[in-house]
Amino acid sequence: PAMALAAEFKRASPSKGPMASIEKSCGEQAVQYATAGASMISILTEPHWFIGSLQDMTDARLDTTQLLGPEKRPAILRKEFVTNRYMIL
Repeated sequence: PAMALAAEFKRASPSKGPMASIEKSCGEQAVQYATAGASMISILTEPHWFIGSLQDMTDARLDTTQLLGPEKRPAILRKEFVTNRYMIL
């Protein structure tokens, strides 16, 4: 079996603050990950601590699909955090 590579896009971290990629388009970064061989790209969409959005996820999907086609693009995973009881129930 071939090795699978996972990549992650996040604009910030609660412990580190803003990251260098904060200015980069998530779609552009996802294309770079895909062309480097990533088979899955995790997108942090939590807006407060990670400065993410659902638009980041959409951009990653659209840009990688345009480059590679829907059959060959990496899987796009939404990474979110449960912050209150209502979200669990």
